Amino acid sequence: MKWAPDLWRILPLIEYRILKALEESPRSVPELAEVLGFPPEAILLAISGLLRSKKIEPLPKARRERYFRYKVSQ
Repeated sequence: MKWAPDLWRILPLIEYRILKALEESPRSVPELAEVLGFPPEAILLAISGLLRSKKIEPLPKARRERYFRYKVSQ
């Protein structure tokens, strides 16, 4: 998938805001998109980078839950 060049420029800002939002409480990608005002695709791109760098981790998902929730790693 090809991303817009302006998205790559604001990616560190999105990651910072995600970390600050996750410090308050665990959230899913749609919840983060709603709270932060960024498109879900941008949130997902930032989440993948934060997962690779082990700054966040997914919580166990219940059977009926639709989305993974993420929290800040200890």
